[in-house]
Amino acid sequence: DSKRTSVVLCACVRVSVRVCVCTCWRMSLDVEIICPVCFGLLLRPVMLSCPHSVCANCAQKLYDQQVLTTARGQSRVLLICPTCRVKTPVSMRTGVDGLQQATFLDKPLRMARRRLARRLCGVCDQAVADVFCKRCEVYYCTDCKDSTHSSARGSFRNHSIVPLTEDGSEGTECTRHKGRLVEYFCLRDNTLVCKVCLQKTDLHKGHQTLSLLDAANRITVEEIAETVQRSRELEEALSHMKQTSQEAADMIQNSVKDARHQIVSVFESLRQALTRREAEMLRGLDVMATDKCRQIDARNAALDSILKESKSILDSHGEEKNLKSAISKLKCKQDVSRLLETLESIPFLPKPTPLVALLPNQSSFIHAVSRYGDVIEAPPLASSLLVDRDLQNQLFSCLPQYENPVLLFRASIHGFSNRLFHELCDFQGPTLCIAKSCEGILFGAFTAASWVPTPTWKADPHAFLFFVSYREESAELVRSEVFQNSIHAVYSRKDYGPTYGGNHDLAISLDDRVWGVDLGNTFRLPKDRRIDFLEDQFSSDLEDLEIFAISSVDIVAARVGSSLAWRQLGMKGLAFDMRQSLQSFLPLGYNSLVLLYQTSSHGYSNVEFHRRCDYKGPTLLLVKLSTGHIFGGYTAVSWTGAGCYETDSKAFLFSLTDGRGRAPVKLELNRKANKAIFCASHMGPAFGGGYDLYIDFDHVEDSCSNLGHTYVLPTDALPHTYLAGTHKEWAFEEVLVYQVLVDSL
Repeated sequence: DSKRTSVVLCACVRVSVRVCVCTCWRMSLDVEIICPVCFGLLLRPVMLSCPHSVCANCAQKLYDQQVLTTARGQSRVLLICPTCRVKTPVSMRTGVDGLQQATFLDKPLRMARRRLARRLCGVCDQAVADVFCKRCEVYYCTDCKDSTHSSARGSFRNHSIVPLTEDGSEGTECTRHKGRLVEYFCLRDNTLVCKVCLQKTDLHKGHQTLSLLDAANRITVEEIAETVQRSRELEEALSHMKQTSQEAADMIQNSVKDARHQIVSVFESLRQALTRREAEMLRGLDVMATDKCRQIDARNAALDSILKESKSILDSHGEEKNLKSAISKLKCKQDVSRLLETLESIPFLPKPTPLVALLPNQSSFIHAVSRYGDVIEAPPLASSLLVDRDLQNQLFSCLPQYENPVLLFRASIHGFSNRLFHELCDFQGPTLCIAKSCEGILFGAFTAASWVPTPTWKADPHAFLFFVSYREESAELVRSEVFQNSIHAVYSRKDYGPTYGGNHDLAISLDDRVWGVDLGNTFRLPKDRRIDFLEDQFSSDLEDLEIFAISSVDIVAARVGSSLAWRQLGMKGLAFDMRQSLQSFLPLGYNSLVLLYQTSSHGYSNVEFHRRCDYKGPTLLLVKLSTGHIFGGYTAVSWTGAGCYETDSKAFLFSLTDGRGRAPVKLELNRKANKAIFCASHMGPAFGGGYDLYIDFDHVEDSCSNLGHTYVLPTDALPHTYLAGTHKEWAFEEVLVYQVLVDSL
C-alpha cells in the first residue's frame, strides 16, 4: 500500500477502459498499461524504440498503414509512436513479429485485469464501486463519492457521475434525466429511455417498450448487418452531400470572381469609352468653333468688299453736278442696285448660340451612366411597372419575413380576365397584389394564403391592404390591417378577381376592369385621412394590376423538417440508390419536399388526408409495406374534394423495390391525361381511370392496384400485384404525402 499512487500522480495514465489505474501497483517501474492506439489495456504488447508499448494488433495496423506510403525498394518501414512521434524501424521481411515482446508488463496487466473484475473503489480499495465519474475517470463507492465530490466543492460541481449496473459495468445515462440509467427501449421511437421517461412524462405514452435485454434479443445478426450497410450508405450519401455543398461553395466563389472581373471589365470599358467620347467631343468642339469662325471671317471679308465698292460709288456719284446728265443718273442707279443685290446675297447671320447648349444634358448623362449600378443593386420588385424604387422599399419593409418576389400575372400582358388570374396565381402561396386606377391611384394587398378556384373564405391574420398617399412631392405607403373577422380575410372563387375582407373591403373585377373599396368590415380604416376616398364606398376603373409570388423565410424550417422525415424514411428502408432514382423521377426545377401527411403521426383517415393535402399544388405519395414493397405516385395538380377526374400530363406512378432487389421503375401515362387522378372528399388518393393505384385510409383493406388503364403496365407483369405483391389487404408500414416545391422560372 505504501507504493500506491494518488489520483494526481496517475493523471498521465488513460483510464477510459473502466480501470482504476490510480490504485494499480506500479512496482518500481514507471510504465503505462494503456495502448496509445486503441486506448484499452495492452494485449500482447510489443516494445517500440521509445519507452512506449502498443498492442500487437495495433502495431500491425500501424505497419500496414506505413507500408502503403513506403517507396518501393525500401527494406524497412518506420512505425511512428502515437504518443511521442519517435520512429521505430521494422524490417519488411519479418514485419511486426520482429519487435520485442514487452514481458515486463505482464504483472501490472494481470493486476489491472483482476481489479477490473472486482470493480473496487478507486479511493479506498475496499468497498465495491457504485458509481463512475466520467470527468475523473475513476470508480467510487458511495462513501468515497460523497467525500470527494461533495456539492460544496465547486471544482467537482460539473463532474458527470454515472451509476453502475448490477453486473458492475458502467451504465448509460439518460439524455433527458441526469443521473438516471436507461433501462428500457421504445420500439416506436427507437430510443433508449429510463423509468422517469415512462412514468412522469408523456413522450412515450402508449408506445411499446421492452427491457434492454429483451430488445437486444429481438435484434438478429442480419438486422445488425443491414443496419451497418444502411449506415454506410448514409455515410456515402452524407459524403456526397458534403462534396456537393463544397462544389456549390466553390462555384459561388468562382462566380464571385467572374462577376467581379466582369464588373471591373465593364467599368474599365466604360471609362475607356468615356475617355474616347471626351476626346471626340473636344475635337468636334474645336472643329465647330473653327468652322464658325471661318464663316464669320468670310462674311466680314464680303462686307469689307461691299463697303469698299459702296464708298467708290458714293465718291463717283456723290456730287450733284455729276448727276445732271441722264447717263450719269442711270449709271448711278445701276451701281446702287448692283450694290444692294450683292448686300442681299450675303446670308443672314443669326444670333450666335453658346456652344455649351449644344452639349448633352448633364443630369441625363449622369443618370444613363448610373444605370450600370442597377444591374448590381436591383430594387425588390425589379419587374414591377407600377411602383418606383422608393415605394418598393417601403412595401417590402412591411414584409420582413418574405423574400424572392416572382411576377405571376400582369393584366396588361396576360389580359383582364378573372379566369387567367386564377390559372396563373392559384396554389402559389403568399402573394402581393399591386394595382393602379385610371385616376392614378396606387393600391394593393398582401395575403399569406393561397388563391384557389373553389369558393372559400381564407383565414389570414397577417393580410393587409395598402394605399399610396402623396405628400407634396413624396409618396407614402398607408397600411390597412386586419382588426376583426380574420377568418374572412380573403375570398377566393374562380370567377372572381382578387377579393379581400368579409364584406369586400377591397374587390377587384378583372373582367369588368373595375375595383371598389369599403373599409371597416375586416380591415381597419387607416388613421391617415388625407386619402379621401377611403372614408366612404368608392369604385373606379382599373388601369393595370400585378400579382407577385413571394417566398416565406419560414419555408426553410418546413424544408428542414421534410428532409428529416425523408432521412428517417430512408433509414427504415429507402436506400440511397432508391432516393436517387426517385429524385430523378421528379420534374425539372424540383427544389425540396415539405411533409404534409404521415400515417404514423396523423392516423389513417381520408378526411385528415384532404385537410392536410388539398390545394397544395404538386404532391408526392410514398407507400411502404411490411413486405418490403415501396411504391407511390406523383401529380402536378392539387388534390381536392370535387368528386371528379383531373387532367395532368405530368403525373406518373413508380415502384422503387419489391423487397427482393427489383430495380426502381417509373410508370408513365399510357393514354390521355384526362383521368390522371380522381379527387373525392370521401376517398383517399386515387390514380388512373381504373384505379391503377388507390389508397383508402378509412378502409385500408380496400386499397388496391390495377395497372394498365391509365398508366403503363411493365411487360410480363400482373396488373394487380406488380406494385404491392398482392391484390388486397396490404400491410401498411408507413404512408407519406409530400408537397413538391418547384423553383419558379
